[in-house]
Amino acid sequence: MRKALAEVDPILVLYGVDPHTKVLRGDFQQENMIATLTTFFGVLGLLLAAVGLRASDVSALSEARHAGPS
Repeated sequence: MRKALAEVDPILVLYGVDPHTKVLRGDFQQENMIATLTTFFGVLGLLLAAVGLRASDVSALSEARHAGPS
């Protein structure tokens, strides 16, 4: 790459040549982190909701057993 550029314009200097995959990985690093955090907090929210619903069911069942037949 440097040789081809030197043939076109010898004054231009080329620094830091990275592979395309490395450039793309760096471009999407922040988006990947946001997606990972969003997934984590979504799963955590679902887990907390499931635990809350289960506790609500257990509480309602316990109250029904203590109230006895009417």
